[in-house]
Amino acid sequence: MSVQDYQCAHEFLENNESYLDERAVENSLLHGLAIKIRDKEFNLPSPPLLLSVQSLEPPKIWILQTPPKPLVASAVENVHLNQQVLELVSWLYQRQHPVPGVNGPSFFTDLFASIWEEQTGITAVKILKHRLYHMLSAPEVSAADGEFRSATDEDLPVISEWIQIFSAEAVNEILSIEEAEEIARTKMDHCELFVWTIDHKLVSLAATARPVKTGITINYVYTPKEYRGQGYASQCVRHLCRKLFSQGWQFCMLYADLQNPISNHIYQKMGFTFLTDHDLVLFHSDDKD
Repeated sequence: MSVQDYQCAHEFLENNESYLDERAVENSLLHGLAIKIRDKEFNLPSPPLLLSVQSLEPPKIWILQTPPKPLVASAVENVHLNQQVLELVSWLYQRQHPVPGVNGPSFFTDLFASIWEEQTGITAVKILKHRLYHMLSAPEVSAADGEFRSATDEDLPVISEWIQIFSAEAVNEILSIEEAEEIARTKMDHCELFVWTIDHKLVSLAATARPVKTGITINYVYTPKEYRGQGYASQCVRHLCRKLFSQGWQFCMLYADLQNPISNHIYQKMGFTFLTDHDLVLFHSDDKD
């Protein structure tokens, strides 16, 4: 059993993309990030970490990290998982590699956090629990007041503010308005932002992200509090899904906060199917010195 360290995203994908494609939805977060790194869509402050863990069989664990952010993990449940995670933890610990946290499927993050705590004495804290859903065919849309359209430059100030609020509420990430505007501008330049409007007023947002070979992620689904409960987000996401399937994508996927039963219910009602749970775990040292 060994941990393979790749020097660049091109090498990582060349050796692992066929395996990642076998479970395209489950692996889409890590896979999509690796593609963006390969295509130089990120300005990274330091080189990324790209690993696979394998024995005689194909890899069952893949790790990607853009320091100083947490590890992003994809994994396949198997009888050797415990030994594979032990090998991974040992590799990271021996090299004194900073591990601020881990983001991935719950079965993996629970095991990794337990072994990392035992190895390092650092406390693991589960920050976020998300549920992964996917859709395999275009949903029905009904007649409704409002209009679905791509975002424009005129929408940028409002969308930037919404991204800032969404990031704090949904993923526990505090952004300055300048950072939120940079995200909005980048996504707009890539034609990834979409809105639902009522009488030309923005009332809901949805975006696309991290396309892989056959599918694409939907994120930044947000409706301001004063417009919630009126079905605007549902209309926006339904129309966006139809657009994506018409472009030839074979699946759409998204994450929903497990602490928000309303959004989970709405996504299932739209036709999204549950696949697995994902957690974000952060590691906090108890050393007060």
